[in-house]
Amino acid sequence: MYKKASILGTINIAGNHELFIRDKGIIKTVTLHDSGYGFEWEKTTYSLDIDTALPAYVIAQQNTYEEKHPTETLYALLHCDTKDGSFYGLTYGSEGDNNTFFVRIR
Repeated sequence: MYKKASILGTINIAGNHELFIRDKGIIKTVTLHDSGYGFEWEKTTYSLDIDTALPAYVIAQQNTYEEKHPTETLYALLHCDTKDGSFYGLTYGSEGDNNTFFVRIR
């Protein structure tokens, strides 16, 4: 998938491998799942600039979340590719205590 990427490191989390790569200058986390028949790609996630312009449908979901959780602030913005599609991940809280919800990219 990432033929020209550099592998920066890897960890094993409960049988899944997470590879940290640099792909075209972007640091990404690639998750491989052990299906029992070998490892299969599950998802790729990477950070977006917190000031990335989001589509109106994502902002609408963001506003709904913020109305229900007025004390939480946006901490990080992610892009996640999976077999089911691509998503924006909006992370609220802090580095040590956070909650991320995902919105499918249309």
